[in-house]
Amino acid sequence: MKQKLFLLTAILLLSFGVLAGCGGKNTEESTTVDQTLEEIYTQMTENVELPAMLRLEDDYITNYYGADLSTFEEYVFAAAEDALLAENIILVKMKEGSSNEAVVKLLESIIKQKKSELENYLPEQFKIVEKSEVVTNGDYVVLIISSQKDALEEQLPAALKK
Repeated sequence: MKQKLFLLTAILLLSFGVLAGCGGKNTEESTTVDQTLEEIYTQMTENVELPAMLRLEDDYITNYYGADLSTFEEYVFAAAEDALLAENIILVKMKEGSSNEAVVKLLESIIKQKKSELENYLPEQFKIVEKSEVVTNGDYVVLIISSQKDALEEQLPAALKK
């Protein structure tokens, strides 16, 4: 009888431990960002030395990249003014209920395109692109292609870091 009671108690304790461990962080809480993407971008450019950056216009983003801006709640697309530099900062917050799948594919295609443009032409810039990756967290999608990638990522709120 004591063995059954001990076994039952052990099973209950383990069950509670497993259930408590499944709670984890709520996705909503883990992607809470108190700043707008515009504020984050401004902070990045003020605190990290970058080449002159050009904010891309909506028409350019739509026509050149094929992005569906109607699925974005807010966004920043910026590229180096000097076309010989790989520097790009792209921050996107999806509208609630919109899938980020298309944006992730779009940003991955930007990486691929940049690599093909620079591989044999500007090897130093190619290496910068090679180190870039698309980072997603909840409704947010981030791509930083920069020689200052680590310093720029430090400027991101914790919820947007990989």
